[in-house]
Amino acid sequence: VESLETYIGLSGADFIDVLILWMRTAPGWLVAVVSVLIVMAWTIFWVPGILSALLIGYGWTYAFGGLFGVGLGTIAFWFGTLAGALICYLLGETTICHACVKRCRCAPQCVRGVIDHLDDQPFKLVILLRLAPWVPFNVLNYYLGASGRFKAKHVFVAHFFTLPLSFLWVGVGGAWVKWRMVERGEISGD
Repeated sequence: VESLETYIGLSGADFIDVLILWMRTAPGWLVAVVSVLIVMAWTIFWVPGILSALLIGYGWTYAFGGLFGVGLGTIAFWFGTLAGALICYLLGETTICHACVKRCRCAPQCVRGVIDHLDDQPFKLVILLRLAPWVPFNVLNYYLGASGRFKAKHVFVAHFFTLPLSFLWVGVGGAWVKWRMVERGEISGD
């Protein structure tokens, strides 16, 4: 009697190896498009952005090498999160929350006061919220659409401020794969 893993033929590590092999042999544009679509789906379904960036950095660095892999992985990750953010915005805008938020003002007075003050300056508010590490990226995208106060252009412009953090976390994912390769003896640690 064979185990389920043997029957299926792929363990988690084997799946990653097959994925990396595909990334190395497929045309670069196809790898980029698939990466963007995967990150877009992860953003829509609230997979934490840091986890997404680590995995994209791991895959791109393993497949294409250090700086090149991190750079291209960052671009793919950033476009994927941008597409996901805009879709989340549109989903938030068309949900029932849109009607509820306009009618229900249950936020604490101090928070509402800050938001009301910045209502006439939506770019500043979105940028401040985007830079705040305690505001989850995916939740913010849905909120921006559901609140009715913001337009898709605000999401797009504010998304530029995520580029440095995208590069950082994709780079950490790349460093992770390099560390694993040194640990396994595949490359030297120098």
